[in-house]
Amino acid sequence: MNVKGILTVMAMLMDGMLFKADLGRSAFFNSCTHSDDPCNGDFDCDGDVDGIDAALFKLDFGRNPFSNPCPACEVGEWCIY
Repeated sequence: MNVKGILTVMAMLMDGMLFKADLGRSAFFNSCTHSDDPCNGDFDCDGDVDGIDAALFKLDFGRNPFSNPCPACEVGEWCIY
């Protein structure tokens, strides 16, 4: 595997680890509304990290600058609670 491939795999692993760390957060368990500990996986901005967020995560998983790059990120907060 070349350097580009190694970096791509490392980036995908980091994305997966960040998402899995927050999976299961909800209004009842470690709420996403804490400004000092935001959810990295609340993609639909409904205050939890659940199966819907997992489905959205899987849609884009594996994208990288070399294969199907993501659109430019918007600057600012993703979710406003």
